[in-house]
Amino acid sequence: DHGLIKNKEVYFEEPDLDEWFENDREDLRNFVGIYILAHYRNRPSDVALLADAPHHEARVLRLRNGKIVTAIQIAKEGGIPKKVIEKMAKGYKPRGNIIPDMMVKHHMLKEFAKLRGYRIVRIATHPDAMDMGLGSRALELLEKEARKKGLDWIGSGFGASEELVRFWIRNGFAVVHLSPARNPVSGEFTAIVLKPISGRAKRLIKGANDEFRIRLTEWLGDTHRELEPEIARWLFETPFGEAVDYRIYLTEVQKKRLDAFTGKVLTYDTVVDVVKPIVKLYLLDGWMKPYLDERQIKLLIYRVLQAHSWEETARLIGRTETFTMIEVRDIIRGLWYYYKRIMK
Repeated sequence: DHGLIKNKEVYFEEPDLDEWFENDREDLRNFVGIYILAHYRNRPSDVALLADAPHHEARVLRLRNGKIVTAIQIAKEGGIPKKVIEKMAKGYKPRGNIIPDMMVKHHMLKEFAKLRGYRIVRIATHPDAMDMGLGSRALELLEKEARKKGLDWIGSGFGASEELVRFWIRNGFAVVHLSPARNPVSGEFTAIVLKPISGRAKRLIKGANDEFRIRLTEWLGDTHRELEPEIARWLFETPFGEAVDYRIYLTEVQKKRLDAFTGKVLTYDTVVDVVKPIVKLYLLDGWMKPYLDERQIKLLIYRVLQAHSWEETARLIGRTETFTMIEVRDIIRGLWYYYKRIMK
């Protein structure tokens, strides 16, 4: 099978579900089996939805020998009538429109609810064929199909583990929401990601992604203070590559105090009010921003935005408190040197 996968000899198809449920138990078993093998948190109701919900559909990647290697369950969402959209804005929850509902309630984007798209309910690859790019290939083919059908977007909601967030980001999806509480079963926050297909969707999704990133800089000190910094770090990544248009204002005295901090005159604890905006600028920047390695980014998120103590931060990076303090100062010095010129 590996040869077939390596040469990407895979076929994307939409199975006839009625046929599956009536005759082809084998395909259905394999389809469901993939989710179970991939340790998807399955509920029997998920398969029931496929059988009963008219807006739920399946897609599969098959090898030339007929084996199903990647299974996708999608729900068709959007295309909501105007009258219903007005009700949504006032709190009404339409059935089976998770992503449009979120965009109306949390991004105030009534216009988005008119657009149509596919929400990926579940996507999984057979464990024997993992890490060979099949999931990404399936998304690519689903996007092609959606474009042919004139849809506006593809999206998904999932438990935000570092691995999954990276998977969606690497495939060009933008994060637009993060649940305020962890899922009681998985212990993960739920993230919602979107990828635009139409021009209209692109404008709305880019706006929502910008807004989400601004929000996250504040949420991390409160709602998401316990979010793992290595996950937070990926949530700031964006497929759009441009800096968020976000004005940061520092008084002349604040600027001088930053100089005094980077020049070792003032201590971190007396300048948090000015360090925070600089870290925000960095995380809301585009592709041209200064280079920081993973550890440095994690450090800024954990210490500055999540306001963890020096003791906790030192434990996070496995160094002494003194070393940690020096490192934070060094990082901020580099960032301030860069942003100071831009702020002029």
